[in-house]
Amino acid sequence: MIQEFKEFINKGNLVDLAVAFVLGTAFAALVAAFIETMIDPLLGYITPGDNLASWEAGPFLVGAFVLAIIAFLAIALVIFFVVKVQPDEPSRGRGRGGRGDLGSPS
Repeated sequence: MIQEFKEFINKGNLVDLAVAFVLGTAFAALVAAFIETMIDPLLGYITPGDNLASWEAGPFLVGAFVLAIIAFLAIALVIFFVVKVQPDEPSRGRGRGGRGDLGSPS
């Protein structure tokens, strides 16, 4: 049973998923810091208050929600480029269809 567990853990898919999760978490923190330190003060100039996070509509903190939406959209944009654009890159230079030199079918 222990051996099966070791084989399961050492499978490439699980390790790749764990690495992707850790990198995704770190990237989300990076985007959140960028939004809070760069975008929030810039948007603070056009909204009431010092920064967008402090913007309120009655009892609701609208600014914090707007910043969360901006962070979500930034992360979604990067994921879109990684998933949609990146897979097309390796196919360049391999000939027609991006399949490489597979030879003629028999």
